[in-house]
Amino acid sequence: MKNKVLLVYPGLGKTYCAQIMNNVLEIQLNHYKNLNVRKLGTHFPEHLKGNFEPAMELDSNFPNNVLDAINQGFRQDKTIVMALKNSNIDFLIEKNIDFVFVMPSKNKVAELKNQYISRGNTEQYIERNIDGLEQVLTEIKKHNKPIYYIEKGCHLSDFIISSN
Repeated sequence: MKNKVLLVYPGLGKTYCAQIMNNVLEIQLNHYKNLNVRKLGTHFPEHLKGNFEPAMELDSNFPNNVLDAINQGFRQDKTIVMALKNSNIDFLIEKNIDFVFVMPSKNKVAELKNQYISRGNTEQYIERNIDGLEQVLTEIKKHNKPIYYIEKGCHLSDFIISSN
């Protein structure tokens, strides 16, 4: 799966993989687009993900800074992981960058919900991501891109290792 970007469903381990695996690069558009996000540090605490949006202070280098980061990652043979959200899908399609989707399997949903709870996500975040899973799946199928599923007891890191 060389030179592909993985658009990964929330909670499957993008940040964790980027922290522990040298061959994984997490790209968050907000870190390249919004200067205020960078002022807060490289990563939000888990309980704030999806629940907090800092005021927008646009970086004049966007989107070229994102493209540079993606291309640098490709040159270094890194697997690039991004959040599965519409803005990322639109960006990658617009820039003609190939990608695949990574979703939780049906048997992983309860495990994923427990993970959201244990990391302190709000009830609204949990409901949005658990109850909205089928709708997201329906929407992403329209893009005719491969969809890979993470099974119960497995992690994104397992998938990345097996696909390289």
